[in-house]
Amino acid sequence: MVRRAQKFMRYTVVVAVILTLSGKFLGFIKDVVLASFFGAGVRTDAYFIANLIPGLVWLAILTTISAAFLPQYVKLKQAGEGEEIAFTQQAVRLYCYLALFLAVVGFVFAKQIVQLSAHAATSETQQLAVTLTRIMVIGFIFTGYAGIQNVLQQVHGRFLSPLVVPVTNNMIMISAIIIASYFDNIAIAVAGAVLAWLLQAPIQRWQTRHMYTVQFEWRVSKQTWRRLSLLSVPIALAVFLDQLNIFIGITIASGFGPGAISHLNYASRLALFAAGLFSWLVSYFFFPSLAENAAKEDHAANGRLLTRGLSIILLTTAPIAAVGLAMRTEIVTLIYGRGAFTAKDVTETAMVFGFYGLGIIFISMREMLNRTFFSYQKTVTPLLIGVGAAIVNLAVSLILSRQIGVAGIAVGATAGALFFSIFQIGLLRMWKPVLITRQLGMIFAIAVAASVISYASARWSLDLITDWHFFARLCSISFVALAVYLVAAVTLSR
Repeated sequence: MVRRAQKFMRYTVVVAVILTLSGKFLGFIKDVVLASFFGAGVRTDAYFIANLIPGLVWLAILTTISAAFLPQYVKLKQAGEGEEIAFTQQAVRLYCYLALFLAVVGFVFAKQIVQLSAHAATSETQQLAVTLTRIMVIGFIFTGYAGIQNVLQQVHGRFLSPLVVPVTNNMIMISAIIIASYFDNIAIAVAGAVLAWLLQAPIQRWQTRHMYTVQFEWRVSKQTWRRLSLLSVPIALAVFLDQLNIFIGITIASGFGPGAISHLNYASRLALFAAGLFSWLVSYFFFPSLAENAAKEDHAANGRLLTRGLSIILLTTAPIAAVGLAMRTEIVTLIYGRGAFTAKDVTETAMVFGFYGLGIIFISMREMLNRTFFSYQKTVTPLLIGVGAAIVNLAVSLILSRQIGVAGIAVGATAGALFFSIFQIGLLRMWKPVLITRQLGMIFAIAVAASVISYASARWSLDLITDWHFFARLCSISFVALAVYLVAAVTLSR
């Protein structure tokens, strides 16, 4: 029986990794298809502007559902009095009301949202962005509902079904972008994102049909309202501030002419893809255990979990960052350099990505550290750290963008990510020292040192084969960089 359970767990982990990587890869392919068919110009600038505020709100809703609802549900379930069922029913209503309210506000005030996001963009870009924003916010109605169904499955140990969501969603969105290019109407691409969530809502509810029953009533008790709202508001604000780097970037980049917003976003998404490739999966699996240990006040167990999780994230993300920085032009050429995406677009995007890439390691740790705070229901702390990080990002971006253009915005984002990580770790160390172990510090030092050595070897090797075809250079240097990283990491760990 034990062997069968262990075998099933290994199977679950393997499938989960495959699904996660598939979802991330397809999300990345979505950007590649967008760049290929629409390039970097007015339409893509409007597309990214329209995704900005709705995207931040969408992320805030899903994060609050996970970070606020999940720990409360775990506590009620451990109490063994059956209150978690009624709590779930009322939470579904509450989040649906919130999503509907935000959809209406977003639709009515779309023009003001666009002007706030990109006040310096051309009138043509802003007008198109208003239309796309109004389409995008309709999806709020379905994202909140599907989100709570996903979290319920996660609480009950059903990790695989929620991981299918980004796979199917991205496939639908890729198809929508292709159809949009055929009709030369980028609004169809945005409508595809809404359609994806519309289809997910009933699918995810079917997955949770045995976990709770639907009660058709309007009431949400004061207790449920207080439980979720008191935790959700600071979490939502923290997520918004955490993602404010994107908002600051688009707002400042809107003054650099058509295409600047697109170059910034293509580079940012490439960096976020590298940073989140493994970090999201690790955080996803570890969060229920973190919340359970926090409820039991088993801080030593959470210290071990945090060390293990961050070690996996650091040791897998650091070599990706090293290769990405060393081969940034070749990678951008390989990924985006086709169709409507010109050689100039490649040069601009690669330059910006070079500065974003410096923050990949710090960005990768953020999700796991945030969830540690959330597991203890310390929701205000990430909010305060986010305020400081946003101030650092804004100051550096404003100063350096005047000196080096759009690349200065990327430096500001990296500075903000560095500030965020340092203060997360510092406050955890001051609050509960057992959570930040000495072993974690050693792993961090090894990952950074090995990635620096790997980067240096890659750049040195690259100078020796400048005449090779870019694809041959990419494959060769990537192999060299990864091999050097492994040797350096093993050597330094002894």
